Amino acid sequence: MLRFADLFAVAAIAVVLLLPKASIEARPALDGRPVELDRIARLQDDVFREPENAEAMLQLADGWLSFGRADWAIASLSRFVDGETRGAAWTQPPLLRARVHLTLATARAERLEPTQAVDEARQVESSCPEAAATCGPLRARADLVRAAMQVLIDQHIDPAQDPVRAKREVGKALHPSRTGFSAAH
Repeated sequence: MLRFADLFAVAAIAVVLLLPKASIEARPALDGRPVELDRIARLQDDVFREPENAEAMLQLADGWLSFGRADWAIASLSRFVDGETRGAAWTQPPLLRARVHLTLATARAERLEPTQAVDEARQVESSCPEAAATCGPLRARADLVRAAMQVLIDQHIDPAQDPVRAKREVGKALHPSRTGFSAAH
């Protein structure tokens, strides 16, 4: 029995000494002030309780964008527009549909995906009738995103190949709409 305990002790020491150090550093997925993180947690709870509530998902996607997580916003909202592309009827009001497309256009623009961003911005325009007073601000934002991304398409700029030039050209397109923005950053 004593030899078994000695053997076990030697094996335990060997494991501790011979195991490689951890190569993955765990970090929080979102880094922010506690009040911001609590807001995101509440929004996630709302979506968990009502997964088909497009309004709740839209608010959560806006939260993801505020943390710079455009990919999470796209993943969250894509299921609401997937049915649209497959020909299924989407029962949401046109204004909510337009807001979903605007958020997707914004997320695609942040990821510098010009073709997809322009397509989503056009969906805002087709989802929201021009005569509706509430659509004016949505259409204006969609036009801004579309114009900035259209520059990349028109000039055949691939953001993956030339990110500095892409940022500069988008900055030029956005210049009249933002103060304190410099394309050189």
